[in-house]
Amino acid sequence: MTARCGEIEAQAQIHARAPKPDGKKNGPEPTEAKAIRWAGTIPPQKWTTFYMKVVSPFASVAGLNLRVEVEVPAEKDEQQAKAQLEKIRSALRDLNLDDDVDFT
Repeated sequence: MTARCGEIEAQAQIHARAPKPDGKKNGPEPTEAKAIRWAGTIPPQKWTTFYMKVVSPFASVAGLNLRVEVEVPAEKDEQQAKAQLEKIRSALRDLNLDDDVDFT
């Protein structure tokens, strides 16, 4: 489920189970590892604050996983767009990250 208000966006996962055909309750929930998750859009001006207040307190927790998606409008000029693309790829390589960038 995604909720939007202006430029702010948040997502939540909802899990539902259908009742058993005989009408009986499904019984106790299976034991699963629990996790805290959040997904949303953060304006660039708040990236550092988000890191400091939300991510850094858990930086030493085993199993912490941070996923990032970056979308930059490409320059209209083909040469400039290719230069942007190479700049991003180079920066990713400098960080020892996968430099496979989608350019569409």
